[in-house]
Amino acid sequence: KTDVVSAYSNTGNAIIKNYTNWKKFNSAPYLASTFGRRYLNNYANKAAATVYKKYENLKKMPISFVVFKDGITFNPEGQTGISALFVMDKMQAGFSKASGDWSYTMITPNAKGNATVTFCIECHISADDNDMMMFLPEELRVN
Repeated sequence: KTDVVSAYSNTGNAIIKNYTNWKKFNSAPYLASTFGRRYLNNYANKAAATVYKKYENLKKMPISFVVFKDGITFNPEGQTGISALFVMDKMQAGFSKASGDWSYTMITPNAKGNATVTFCIECHISADDNDMMMFLPEELRVN
């Protein structure tokens, strides 16, 4: 946990130091096929925690709803490393029609900053009936 947080600390983003204290919604890391060779954990901030646990039964996320996904990567030779940190942040209406008003950020380990990304929209658009939210495997969900 500390190694993961310290790997992202160079961004200067204060929220990174506390996200591992947020509600974690998986009982074990899960292989996220749309994220490449990564096993991820899902954390939701206080604004999101009571809503996120509804999973497919939710319809619209509140503004300031934030989900962090951290984890490990692995390659075919079995070597592992710290994954990029993926952040979904629900923004004000009108932020981006294409993304459903979500901001997607990727923070790479030992990076000097954050990178706003748009390629996430390509997958998340398929979940427009759940406000662009895609969920972890049912067997690993924690309420």
